[in-house]
Amino acid sequence: MPTPTPRYDRTPSEELLTLLRPGGFLSPLIDLTERKVRGLELDVHLRRDDEIHVYCGLTRVLTAKRLWNGYVNLKAHKTYTEQQCGEGLFRHWRTDEQEFKEMLDHYLSGVEVAPRWTKGEGAIQIQWSRVRSPWIPFDREAVLAYKSIAHRERVKSFSEVEAALATLMDIYQDPRNRTWRDQWAKPSKQRRSRATGCS
Repeated sequence: MPTPTPRYDRTPSEELLTLLRPGGFLSPLIDLTERKVRGLELDVHLRRDDEIHVYCGLTRVLTAKRLWNGYVNLKAHKTYTEQQCGEGLFRHWRTDEQEFKEMLDHYLSGVEVAPRWTKGEGAIQIQWSRVRSPWIPFDREAVLAYKSIAHRERVKSFSEVEAALATLMDIYQDPRNRTWRDQWAKPSKQRRSRATGCS
């Protein structure tokens, strides 16, 4: 029996795709890639379990999730939900409610985002989201899903990766490289996590 391959689990369901199509309830979220918040561009991401994240730099200003009962839940960090411009937006929505686009516009016209989320790496993330040539990125994280931990370890084991890690370790442990070794993390195959604001 062949080894199952990992899968990309951020693919939207048919139901979510219907909501995102022109004229669909969530179609205003697709238009956000052309919109600015106080001069700052927005970045829309698909996530697993029919969730959509809207970022302004490194901070998530909106999360929309299609629920099993047909409703859509809108939420954000309290930094944004407590701003007056978001009043009434963050709740469960029926997909036939007409005032969604207007309330979303009102929120995005008034939301305050701290500069720390939009400078440095935040500015770079925005630039990456606007790349159109020679390719169009659709997910800069490319998170894969596995059936189990054992399956993940089995399919991620490549002799080339092991050889590259061994070479990096040799360089890292070489006494001649001591001056820079204290400035860099020890090589590892493990994923590094980082805080990214209200996400």
